[in-house]
Amino acid sequence: MQDVKVKTEKDFRCQLRAKLLLKRGLSVAAFARKHGYKPKTVDRVIARYWNDEKVPKGQISQQILERLRDELSG
Repeated sequence: MQDVKVKTEKDFRCQLRAKLLLKRGLSVAAFARKHGYKPKTVDRVIARYWNDEKVPKGQISQQILERLRDELSG
């Protein structure tokens, strides 16, 4: 899937959801339930850190990002 330039946070979230759905047949909520997280938490971590160079300080945020990247790359 070719990445497109993301203009807003909403565009980015839509792009990430599309990637999850296409690659694994998952929604963000399904991903969260599969890995034992609250969907709201996963959505906020995506919004805050996914497209950013900053590393999250919290362990849960780091775990979520690592699992999302593994899910999308694998």
